[in-house]
Amino acid sequence: GMKSILNEPSPPSSKVLKAVDKLGRRATVSDLAAATGLSLSEAQDNLSTLASLTAGTLEVSSEGTIVYSFDKGYRGTLSARSGKRRLQEQFEKVKPVLFYITKVSFGIALLSSIALIFTAIIVIQSSSSRDDRDDRRGG
Repeated sequence: GMKSILNEPSPPSSKVLKAVDKLGRRATVSDLAAATGLSLSEAQDNLSTLASLTAGTLEVSSEGTIVYSFDKGYRGTLSARSGKRRLQEQFEKVKPVLFYITKVSFGIALLSSIALIFTAIIVIQSSSSRDDRDDRRGG
């Protein structure tokens, strides 16, 4: 689950999304290249990425060209995924700090419990030796 979100490609730029919208959410590689000024390979990469992130479909036109088709809610799907991705990236940044704090607090808890046990032993020993002295004095 979590790792797959981070391994996802970055979503296409807003320029690409606007062009896809203008093209009626149906675009070929050459349509997108013409509309955005991207190279054909960049247009291909952007459409493939967008299709994989938003479950877009690929159709073959009568001329044999591949047409990428996106449903009405594709932008919502994209922003939901990028939101999850942002959260995951934030967590990845914070994780080492949290791990360090956990280790340090565990160490402090361990040391303070050892100190508490030693203190308790010393108190018990000193009170029992006082009792012994009292017994000797009294007897």
